[in-house]
This record gives sequence, C-alpha cells and structure tokens, in this order.
Amino acid sequence: METVPNSVLVNGNAARAYLTMSERPENKAIAIELTKQCIPFLTKAISIHKRYLNGYLDLGVVYGKLGELEKAEECWTTAQEIYPDHPYLKANFHLLALTYRRKAGDLISQNTAESIRLLERATRIDPENADLWYDLGDACFRMNEFTKARAAWIKTLQLKPGYKDAEEKVAALPGPK
Repeated sequence: METVPNSVLVNGNAARAYLTMSERPENKAIAIELTKQCIPFLTKAISIHKRYLNGYLDLGVVYGKLGELEKAEECWTTAQEIYPDHPYLKANFHLLALTYRRKAGDLISQNTAESIRLLERATRIDPENADLWYDLGDACFRMNEFTKARAAWIKTLQLKPGYKDAEEKVAALPGPK
C-alpha cells in the first residue's frame, strides 16, 4: 500500500483480503472489525475511480454484513448504474430484500409503521417476490390501511395466482371486491 497508495486495484484488493479474512471461521470473534477495515480501502478506490464496479459491489457486501442496509442498497444501486445486468446484483438485491423483510418481521408488533417502510423498500428492490407483497398487505392491514393492504394482496395474487391466504384476506376486506 505504501508503494502505490493511489492504486484502485491495490485498495480494492486490500479490502477484498480483509473481507475474505472476516469470513473465515477462525476469525469469527474479530469478523466485524475485519469487515470495518474494508471501508477506507473501498472508499478510497471509489474516490479514485468513480466507476470501479467491484468497489461498489464489495462495499455493498460490507455494509450488508454490518447491518447498514440502506448503505448497501446505495452501493448496489450505483453498481447497477455501471453494469445493469451484472450477475451478482439480482442475488444481492434479493438477499437485501429478504433482510429488510426479516427486520420488518422483528418490528411488526412494536413499530408497524417502520415495518411497512421496510417492506415497501423490500418490494421495490425485489418486486417479483409475492411473499414480500403478502407481508406488506398484512402490515398495512394492521394499520387499518385497507386500500394499501388490498393493493399489496392483489399484487401478491398477480405474482402467485392461487395464493390461498391472500385470496381469503382480499375477500374479507371491507369495501369493493
């Protein structure tokens, strides 16, 4: 690093080395610290080369591992602008949406409004996932937002016709069928 501190590849590779070390079982106790070590290297690499795709992909992984989901989403969105059909992006966004869903599920009884916000993010990221739409409908129903609940459950049924629970919930809602 001292020889070529402004090398995009050297900074990117240094970050990748820390990321790899963070995933080794023998480093479980220091995994978070190793993951955090990636940030300055990736930030520098991206500042040197604004279209450094692997920098954005890896920084998204780092933020995801640290639980900073919105930052992960920002990084992967930037990566998508650079390389829209990159094979890792669909999987990364899918996992991010599932993480938002899990977080929303953990919050549903204490903070339904935040749960809705997280599920809306999840459906925006992975719009073809019927289960996300179904959960969004449930959260909206809890808040007596029947129009939004109906729309979410109808989207569920468009994506997954015959989804029995969604059919039953739409039929039980007050208002037009």
